[in-house]
Amino acid sequence: MLNPVGAALFRHQGRDAGERGQARVWLAFVAQAAVSPVLGEAVRDSYAGIAALFVRLVRAEAESTLRAAISGF
Repeated sequence: MLNPVGAALFRHQGRDAGERGQARVWLAFVAQAAVSPVLGEAVRDSYAGIAALFVRLVRAEAESTLRAAISGF
C-alpha cells in the first residue's frame, strides 16, 4: 500500500502502467535509502538532483489536483 504522497505521484497524468511500476521501484529504493547509510550515500552520489525532481513531481500533482478541484465548482 502506498502512502498518500506516493499514491498522488502515481496518479500523475501521462503515466502508463509500466511507468508507474518503474516509479514504484524507484520510490521504494529512495525510501530505503533514507534509512540505510550505505544506500543513502549511493543515492546522494548518484542522484544529486533528486530533491528537485521530487519537488517537480509533487508540484505537478498539486497543480493537477487544484485544477480538478476548481473545475468541480
